[in-house]
Amino acid sequence: MIDNDFNNSIKDFLSGTFPPDEEVILTKFKIEMQPGLVSFGGQMTLTENRVTPINLKKIGKRKCNELTGQIESYHTQSTNNGQNKWNIALVTIGKSGNVDSEFIWDEEFEQENISSFQADNEQVRRKWYWEEK
Repeated sequence: MIDNDFNNSIKDFLSGTFPPDEEVILTKFKIEMQPGLVSFGGQMTLTENRVTPINLKKIGKRKCNELTGQIESYHTQSTNNGQNKWNIALVTIGKSGNVDSEFIWDEEFEQENISSFQADNEQVRRKWYWEEK
């Protein structure tokens, strides 16, 4: 999956959440990655600067699962075996459909996740695929 495919997947996914009778000025979508876990959500800015959360229930579980698989695939490819790590993606989609993506490695977020497994043995917490080799 290349960058354009990734951006188009997110745009297609989010198009199912747009209110039918209102114009969406800006969409902000956040993806958080941890080994074995993908979470996402965001908000839309509508006319008159009204902000509303993205309603994932409106999209449905099947499409959310499909996007999760696409995100995992893109993550594996784009991190280049851990050389270009990211665990947070911020995707902004403008009114004209232009996409701006920022990929961040947030060490504090990573350590919070690792710390949540301190009471468990090492095998309970999944590792990033580049750590498993």
